[in-house]
Amino acid sequence: SRCRILVSMLLTVVLIISNLYIFRRESHFPHEVVLVGDGTHEMHKTFHDRIEQTQKHRIAHPDLSHNKSNGIDEPMVVTIEELIDLVPSPVFLVFADTTNVLMSKNLICNSLIFSPFKSHLGFVVQDKNVALELSIFLGKGGVVGLFHDVNHFEMLNVEHSRSWNYFRFTGLLRALERAKVVGKILVLFDAEMAFAQNLLLVEDLYHNTDISLPSNGLSYSTRFIRFSPTAKSVSTIKRILEVTNFHDENLNEAVATVLGEDDGSHTKLDCCRYRSMPYCLTSFEDSNCWDVSFVISSIDIQTAPKVNAWHIDSGGDRCKQRDLKVAVMTMNRPLSLARLIRSLDVASYPANATVDLQVTVDADNGVGDPQTMKYLSGLSWRWGILEIKVWPSRKGIFWHWLDAWPCEHYPRDLYRSVVLLEDDTEVSPVYFDWFTRSHQMYCGGPVGVVAGQRQWLVPKQSKGDNLEQLLPPGVKAFGYRLVATWGLSPCYETWRRFRVWAISNYGNISPTIGDNDNVLDQWYHEFEKQGRQESMWELWFIRFCRDQDIFTVYPWIENGAVVRGWTERGLHFDGGNVRPDHDLVSVAAWNTALRQGFPPRSLYLLDFDVSVIRIWTPEALQSAKDRITEKADV
Repeated sequence: SRCRILVSMLLTVVLIISNLYIFRRESHFPHEVVLVGDGTHEMHKTFHDRIEQTQKHRIAHPDLSHNKSNGIDEPMVVTIEELIDLVPSPVFLVFADTTNVLMSKNLICNSLIFSPFKSHLGFVVQDKNVALELSIFLGKGGVVGLFHDVNHFEMLNVEHSRSWNYFRFTGLLRALERAKVVGKILVLFDAEMAFAQNLLLVEDLYHNTDISLPSNGLSYSTRFIRFSPTAKSVSTIKRILEVTNFHDENLNEAVATVLGEDDGSHTKLDCCRYRSMPYCLTSFEDSNCWDVSFVISSIDIQTAPKVNAWHIDSGGDRCKQRDLKVAVMTMNRPLSLARLIRSLDVASYPANATVDLQVTVDADNGVGDPQTMKYLSGLSWRWGILEIKVWPSRKGIFWHWLDAWPCEHYPRDLYRSVVLLEDDTEVSPVYFDWFTRSHQMYCGGPVGVVAGQRQWLVPKQSKGDNLEQLLPPGVKAFGYRLVATWGLSPCYETWRRFRVWAISNYGNISPTIGDNDNVLDQWYHEFEKQGRQESMWELWFIRFCRDQDIFTVYPWIENGAVVRGWTERGLHFDGGNVRPDHDLVSVAAWNTALRQGFPPRSLYLLDFDVSVIRIWTPEALQSAKDRITEKADV
């Protein structure tokens, strides 16, 4: 009886500790402060290059028997060698079969959060049906390699684990031999992996050694191995193949034996950061791993949902849509940044909401403000993925805003909405509800932007400066020619088209409206005289929206703002009187507004002088979308 009680108590303790570990994993996501490329254009160019390569390959080889594609924009199935040619370096090589096809899809969905990581995935399969299924799921530009080996199919009748290991390592050798020829880094990757940061930016991928792989000091993991395109990498795999019979234990021993004979040309990766070994998965038993941010972690279908790493919808045929991405821009105001992130953290979110937080830091020579970086290095985020990026050179306010969300490199429906925030703003507890509701209701047609700011400005000077008195009576929300920067949430298509237009026209035209009675033009000309015109980046967006007949929708609830600004010292204020511009909308006021039919189903669309241009309703959205698509892209 006492033994049973002791055993029961011990199991309870183990269960509590394991649940605590899972809670720690759920309550915050790991991150690293990374140095990103200068602008996002170079970083994402590989995706478009890959699509172009794929199209050229199909045109050059229209009669390939293994190519299941019906058109040049469809995914394709190729040989392993052709896959290495098509996928940009570093190539993340994933072996898949019928037993892990669902986890492979989950990996693809995970990769979409970190564009352009998907374009670096190369799947190798042994079954034509799996190849077709994965290539379709990968979508445009996706490539899958098909593996054929007589010995492998003979082994299928012997033992699955031996067959699987044979499949992986003989296929790996073929891929590595080709990678050596074309000079590409190759990473053996596992479908049953989760990652919460962009693996393309992890420095461990770019060691000077031939091979990098996780080690706990006793053995090595074969689920994540990085290979340089060298003869040593190829010879190492050949040596492993010579001394193994492909049983799991024997394979691990073979890897350890061959690497033990190595001359020091391989790097041991910390298994707490690369949790691809059983030793590291039970890290609550190892206090050294407790607070270590992982780069990758092994998961399975059962554990993935518990650690917020399941990215497929319930039907299993598409990626789950994430709720919100918050892109915060900062430089050297750590206290303001902390206030903003604190307001984001304590806001009201539905159960199981996914809110990803991205912080970009403008800096000189890739060195951020010390106090800002100190704050960010200790930051945790419990609602979704956390990314912290430091620009390697000063971008300035225009390009910092423009590159905060390079939307064209992400799936259109990855997020319900994206909000761009400068660090001297603060959000209401109801900001999530406002932005997600209003995007669903209004985006499309004449509405191209959602704002959180309580607007006060009347650009047309002759109309006065009291917006509230000029608004139509009883208004709860309205569309306005004027764009706000405190809580800017552009609709996907609007921001995509604006980025194309801005990159083409910046420095070549004036962003002014062309109206002497418009205070925006007056401010810009004054800034021009002072050499500060770049600080009015928003005038470029206002000009674009005016030319394209696009409106910004604003909430108008009591005397509160969904996002408010502080007059912090910066480009526009001297910091002599730091104060918020408005109170924040309270939860009580928001709930009252919802009961009264907010957000409204019809919007007044107002000109710069607050005159009513027309009344628009979401019921007219489809016809409005049809009219928009008839316009040529700018």
